[in-house]
Amino acid sequence: MNLKTLIRFALIFGFILLPIISANAANSDQVNAAIETAKAKLYSMQKGGNWETTALADLDKGPASPEGGQWGGLTSIATYALLAAGESPSEPRIKAAIEWLKKADIKGVYALGLRLQVWHYLCRKHKDEARPFIERDAKLLLLALNSKGDAMGFYHYLVTPTGSYDHSVSQYGILGIWAAAEAEQPFEVPSKFWDLVENAWLKDQHKDGAWGYNGKRENPTMTMTAAGVATLYITQDYVHGMEGLTCKGNIRNKGIEAGIDWMSKHFKEVGNNLYGWYGIERIGVASGLKYFGTIDWYREGCNIIVPQAGNWNNHGTVPGTSFALLFLVRGRAPVVMSKLNYELDSHGDKMKEAHWNQRPRDAANVTQYISRESENFYNWQIINLKVPSEELHDSPIMYIAGDQTLDLKKEDVDKLRAYVEQGGLLVFNSDCVNANFQNSILKGTPGKPGLAAQLWPDYEVRKLPEDHLIYTGQTYKKKDWKDKLDLMGVGNGTREFMLFFNGGDPARFWQTKTIGGKEAYHQLMANIFLYTTEQKPPRFKGQSYIVTKNIAIKSTRTVKMARVEYAGRWNPEPGGWRRFAAFMHNTEKVDLQIDPVRLGEGKLTAANYKIAHITGNTKFRMTDKEKAEIKAYTESGGVLIIDACGGEGEFAASAEAELGAIFGEAAKEMSQPLSFDNALYSSPKISEVSYRRTAQKQVVGKLKAPQISTISRNGKPVVYFSRYDMSTGLVGQEVDGVVGYTAISATELMRNLVLFGSGTPAAPPEAPKAAAVAPQPAKPAAPKAAAKKPAK
Repeated sequence: MNLKTLIRFALIFGFILLPIISANAANSDQVNAAIETAKAKLYSMQKGGNWETTALADLDKGPASPEGGQWGGLTSIATYALLAAGESPSEPRIKAAIEWLKKADIKGVYALGLRLQVWHYLCRKHKDEARPFIERDAKLLLLALNSKGDAMGFYHYLVTPTGSYDHSVSQYGILGIWAAAEAEQPFEVPSKFWDLVENAWLKDQHKDGAWGYNGKRENPTMTMTAAGVATLYITQDYVHGMEGLTCKGNIRNKGIEAGIDWMSKHFKEVGNNLYGWYGIERIGVASGLKYFGTIDWYREGCNIIVPQAGNWNNHGTVPGTSFALLFLVRGRAPVVMSKLNYELDSHGDKMKEAHWNQRPRDAANVTQYISRESENFYNWQIINLKVPSEELHDSPIMYIAGDQTLDLKKEDVDKLRAYVEQGGLLVFNSDCVNANFQNSILKGTPGKPGLAAQLWPDYEVRKLPEDHLIYTGQTYKKKDWKDKLDLMGVGNGTREFMLFFNGGDPARFWQTKTIGGKEAYHQLMANIFLYTTEQKPPRFKGQSYIVTKNIAIKSTRTVKMARVEYAGRWNPEPGGWRRFAAFMHNTEKVDLQIDPVRLGEGKLTAANYKIAHITGNTKFRMTDKEKAEIKAYTESGGVLIIDACGGEGEFAASAEAELGAIFGEAAKEMSQPLSFDNALYSSPKISEVSYRRTAQKQVVGKLKAPQISTISRNGKPVVYFSRYDMSTGLVGQEVDGVVGYTAISATELMRNLVLFGSGTPAAPPEAPKAAAVAPQPAKPAAPKAAAKKPAK
């Protein structure tokens, strides 16, 4: 089973959506509803397979008008927007539009640039069908480029060069050529073309970084500055793609940096200009920037575009609706990885510049590879550690590259740890295989432990075994690679916390788009991405499993709970309990007071704690004193909850043995799980549970009932035991290889266990609120390769 089948669709995932936005911002459901409204609006305006207002081009209308020189452009942009929104080329209305566009005699540069976007999407699944039309339109645009005078490197309205130009139409000509060059069967564009275009746009850039409509004599505008920056991002890949290979510091593009700086200062000027918001989206996607300065561009755009749903008339209804749809669907695409912009601790007043961006297109290009292989559209982005850790989870992967000793401030180390405890994965690349960078992470430097030891002193760095799921359980198999790549890693025994490319410098080949002969370097990153999503469709940007305490909700009860500490890996997922505590506060108005309690010290008593929890994922043994304390705790009214972190395995076997020694004959009750009509599952009501992919494949199949067993005293359960994982489920990010419940079911089950075990009634249910939800595509099939089953 290939990657295309596994992650073909991007759909909503998670049951708690945390909008890390202001209270009046558009949320995920509203964005979904606006997207569906835009699609319906465009379809409603289609007539005879097209969106044109005249049957043929009327040149008397002028070279820039939709009825005149840009005839065919309305159908091109509407079809492009619908394809970008996930509509299939085989959908009858889209198919009719494509057939119309094949025959349309288009001569306008705007219209040709947009029609090439249609061929670009069509080429993903129908290469042979799209190829002749890509070549036809790309050749027209190449010939249309002005090749002399002040207009050299620019376009005007029609495909015949006139010696005049403007920046607006020029950006669409470049966008069309880019679509042809990046198609599944790429059109060969002469390198001279990209040089001409880059030099032309740099020539017209104002000293302050902005662009006007035509040359430097025009006043700068937000829309034309967006056009300039977006164009320079395109040319950067072709003109400067080989830079950064020798690792001599961060690569800078002064034209782009000046343009972004100007846009950050003038961002509000985009206003309600939908044409401008499409330009903003193009830059955001190309650059990976989540923020322009301090402005979250996608959030701000949604706050303007979503409230106007169905009334996008700026620049005309068809273009306006198309621009809105393109912004919403492309800006919210799932994020494969977030590249960290970090600084080094100089141990003085100022921070030291870090070589975090020596390969400025590494993350962008490997994300493009994963998108192409999956026939999907994914984003990447750049983040920093100046925001709360909760804002770092647009992607399950934080990518960190460099070639210096990685010396971070303590607060930055703490934030990385928080990101991982909340479900994230750190992935490191040593640019040019630099020993200083590698040692500062894996081994340490004189007088200072390595970053891995600073983050997780109780876990060891080790080479991932050959049968690890990243190598064997994802789409691409390590055994098939010519380059036998290795990963160093740190994990808690259930999931990986950190991965380090052990030699090979994959980012070098990502930066240069060197795929042939170096497929393994790209496929390994694709496998890591699949591992972090459990091969499920990833979340859209703006959707999150992160839960934070809502201080506006007032709790009505407090439950004291002990997390039992023993001589072993007793706390593998601390972040899960922080998330769960916030969930209980927000949904049940229950505040959990969770204390670590060392077993054997006499502190675990029912008087202190109504409920206690034990988990782990390794073998363990209790002393006689510890066993006696557990028995006394349950005899005095305490309730013990035990789950095997990661599922089944050595901990589950040890727990069963220890419970048998403590409770004797009563422990035999654990051989049968509670029936699903047990009172435990009734308040709040749990109708069914869902299991993770690995649990389904290895153990439970299509089972929808929970498998929790008990030990009772005088007819009352005093121990609840689950062989299947709940602790990792509480974290929320569903990483591959866990034998347990999904995040939703793990949280619901633990909620009921805590409420029922402590004798705390559930909060009364609130009236359901209607929410617009996007249609859910079919769940992709699981890969054929099975994960290694944990030992029972």
